[in-house]
Amino acid sequence: MIAQSPRIASLPRDRRGLPIPYVVFRDDAGNPDFIVNDIRRVLECLSKGLCGVCGQGMDRDDVWMIGGPGSALDPRGMYNDGPVHHECGAASLRMCPYLAIRRHKGMKPVAKQSVLSKMVEDGKALGFVDPTMDPNKPESFILGRVDGLAAVGSQHDFRLIPNRPFIEIEEWAGGTVIQQARLGQVGMDAIMEAYRLDGERRMKSRGETIFNLAPFQLLAWSGGLSGEFPWT
Repeated sequence: MIAQSPRIASLPRDRRGLPIPYVVFRDDAGNPDFIVNDIRRVLECLSKGLCGVCGQGMDRDDVWMIGGPGSALDPRGMYNDGPVHHECGAASLRMCPYLAIRRHKGMKPVAKQSVLSKMVEDGKALGFVDPTMDPNKPESFILGRVDGLAAVGSQHDFRLIPNRPFIEIEEWAGGTVIQQARLGQVGMDAIMEAYRLDGERRMKSRGETIFNLAPFQLLAWSGGLSGEFPWT
């Protein structure tokens, strides 16, 4: 499977033979910590337009975001993981144990928060709390192609907000695509609208409406970020 993805094949491997994404934090001995992003590499990718998985440049028609339904579908949803190539995102969703294996739960939320807090305090990693992000593993993940993306917040505490609706969207579970759609494709508009309505329901479940959105969030939800990226 790795051989079928040239960009992924170029990455170093961990002791299990799994590719190590470009932005993953490594300790002084070079050991990767897959739950933490290296903020220096995250910022490098955003400023230069690099894929967060392979570290190579991206074309504007191949910019995708990976996240849970909250980040992808909630009108307030934002990301702390940067954009990726479709090839790299799909490979991650097939190979990463946390993303691909349904029963793999990762670290317990309390333990994960403890590790992240210490690394953020040391200035080595990026971490924040977002109400649209479920501390537990979601049942599925969304891989969505965007035509606009903006960074909000400070250098060491920022989020990425994509333009919506996604141009293309794939829902993954267990390492497999379970549903996909593309704007304008015959028979797929209803699926895209269902995702949009799901996002609004998620927000309303917290007692909020579109009118509670911050200006930049409303701009993104209405498609107003088209063509804007952190890089030129």
